[in-house]
Amino acid sequence: MVNYSHSILNSTTSSWDLEEEKDYFYSDENPAASIEDDVERKTAKVYPNPLSETLHIETPGEYQQITFELFDMQGRQVMLKEVNSTESIETTNLKAGMYFYILTLDGKKQSGKLIKN
Repeated sequence: MVNYSHSILNSTTSSWDLEEEKDYFYSDENPAASIEDDVERKTAKVYPNPLSETLHIETPGEYQQITFELFDMQGRQVMLKEVNSTESIETTNLKAGMYFYILTLDGKKQSGKLIKN
């Protein structure tokens, strides 16, 4: 963590006055790349890969809350969506490239990579 402060000289009192103070945090860890899958393999299907216009998600119907998150290669979240057990998501607004996803099924996480053509 880096603390930044900016002070100015008060000409009336000849003292320094704090004008601005901010804290910055940097991590070179990609949040999507650091998550370990704790859902059994093939519990949910995320396809096609590579994708072009539409992404499909299929999960068993036993989950109450399903969240889909998509991150770009810099770790920025580009999509966050509550989804149903069978969902189609338009991806025409995404730029071509590689993405990481996290699918959270009742608190359990499944992650993977997607390529957008």
